[in-house]
Amino acid sequence: MQSYDEYTAELENDTKLSQNVLFALKKYQTLGKTTFSYDLGTFLRFNMNHFEDEYDRDMLKYIILTIRENIETYDEREEQVNGAIHEMERHPEQQVNPFACNLYVMLSGNDWVSSYEDEVHYMLESLSNSLEDSKVSGD
Repeated sequence: MQSYDEYTAELENDTKLSQNVLFALKKYQTLGKTTFSYDLGTFLRFNMNHFEDEYDRDMLKYIILTIRENIETYDEREEQVNGAIHEMERHPEQQVNPFACNLYVMLSGNDWVSSYEDEVHYMLESLSNSLEDSKVSGD
């Protein structure tokens, strides 16, 4: 039977938390630096006038607004995100700073990154299908 060392268990948990936080921050950094802009460009290529259905036009407006808000929020946090990543990479033995922990909880608590990616994928597929349908019915 193995003995349980509470101190060692806490260190392992702290190390795992630190790794998880760093991974989440880097993922968010990638979203902020490239993905949001790419996604926004993708949806801005759609011409609002090509959608016959008001629901599709509203959906396009909604996703563009959502992505712009995500970009704005990331821009406000970018310096702190970069600082936290830098700090965690240089001093992995230190406890994770409160900003990084709070952002990690927000991102992973409700699986924010996956939800964002799923929503973008769904909207892109839905709007593309609507355009295809309107082209087919217009021919």
